[in-house]
Amino acid sequence: MTAHARHRAAARPRAPHERPTTEPPRRATARRALVALGLGILAVSYAAPQFTAHPETAGVSAGAAPGPEPSTYGVLTGADTPLRLRWSWTAEDLLDTAVTAPHLEVIDAGPAAAPAGPLLTLAGGVVGSGASGYATARVVAVDAGSGAVRWRGPTLGDVPECAAAADLVACAERTADAGRVVLLDPRDGRELGRVAVPGRATHVSVDNGTAYVVSATPQDGATRLDLTRLDADRVAATGAVTWTHTELAPLGSVPGPILTGPSAVGVTEVSVQGREFLVAAGDGSPLADRRPGAALSPGDGRRPVRTGQGRFVALPGGAPLTGNPVRPAARDGATPIPLLAMRYGEGAAGELVGYADPASGRPTWTVPGARPLAACAGRLVVAIAPSGGSGGAAATDASADSEVAALEPATGAIAWRTPLAGRPPTSAACTAGTVLTSRAGGSGGVSATRLVDGAQAWSSAPTGPAPADTEPARLTARGEALLVATRRSGLARLDCLGPT
Repeated sequence: MTAHARHRAAARPRAPHERPTTEPPRRATARRALVALGLGILAVSYAAPQFTAHPETAGVSAGAAPGPEPSTYGVLTGADTPLRLRWSWTAEDLLDTAVTAPHLEVIDAGPAAAPAGPLLTLAGGVVGSGASGYATARVVAVDAGSGAVRWRGPTLGDVPECAAAADLVACAERTADAGRVVLLDPRDGRELGRVAVPGRATHVSVDNGTAYVVSATPQDGATRLDLTRLDADRVAATGAVTWTHTELAPLGSVPGPILTGPSAVGVTEVSVQGREFLVAAGDGSPLADRRPGAALSPGDGRRPVRTGQGRFVALPGGAPLTGNPVRPAARDGATPIPLLAMRYGEGAAGELVGYADPASGRPTWTVPGARPLAACAGRLVVAIAPSGGSGGAAATDASADSEVAALEPATGAIAWRTPLAGRPPTSAACTAGTVLTSRAGGSGGVSATRLVDGAQAWSSAPTGPAPADTEPARLTARGEALLVATRRSGLARLDCLGPT
């Protein structure tokens, strides 16, 4: 019986023959109401830290969200950690549909400083089995404070990717030979419109009320890449796209992420020639075509450079810049971050380069083997791969130790380095005084490292053997709470009950 079925059963009206006859009906009703109220208060006071309410039952009865598997989250809430589970969801319960092969991802975590507020997730799975099975997905907004579902969006088909911002949610559906984009209002999940796009959509980006979609289609021995702009107001009013720009690339080219900026939009091709093309955001007309690292002159004497957040910035004078710009995923909003780039040479791990003065084109500092994780409390926290680099043999060995280090953002000076057992961290979140990191593979788990000196506050590792492909948890801090999401296991909020 599902949680919803239990709620419905509990609320079933009593049949007339079930009414007690030992006291007047009106007095019995009043007594039952008082008892129910008292039990309800006790139930809420003990269960609230672990339970959430479904919108269909909010205000009627407390609906318990199914708890995560102990092997997934239990190790994070043991006696040696200050974390306690507040609420949790599985993809199946967010969908409110029985599915196989469930998956869940966070598409918008919201502001890190807000302990509550909406958290946008994409939940999906397969309904049925065999030839009759079909893929389904929904965008679901969860309240980060209480865990209650704020809204569930319309049912979608096979969704390869969704993107969200404060003013728009865009999801690309794939069919056998075409694609369709669904636009949603992030405030209430209301559908703003659906529009067909050329080919099969592979990437989506949202920027200031505008969605960009790139799709790839084999055509006459080549790959046709289509970049389409969709403005929410235009789609809602006319059902039409704003423009589509088409490029022909070598057969087998795979489009990379969409890069946006105030006046330019770009797409990177990967796995064939490493080529990029750049178009004007206003009308989709081509501005430049280059290989990564080459100079760009889109007509105004300023060279757009990727920031690593999917946006273009412009550097004056067309100064050269080597490497692929990157940004730490976790940021507290107060720590200044220079322009960062990953530069690869003979070493497989590459090096992290900091540009305090990007216009000069000269690196200010470099750290071999490093990759940015977080910027918090005035420091840049990086993961440093074990000997052999991210592509070397040591990096694929879960027994090889890696490091986490804190840098001074302006100078690259290392404040501290702390060894971690196993592979380099893959996700991080900043809390008061600590940086939390998670890792994949047999070394999976979460570690809390103090920002002031690099000392390990606590560490949580899987109990028993873990498979080599153990999925890393995506960590997001909301105030003093930690949101933990994994694609297969679900989403949970953990509260910090003491200093870390």
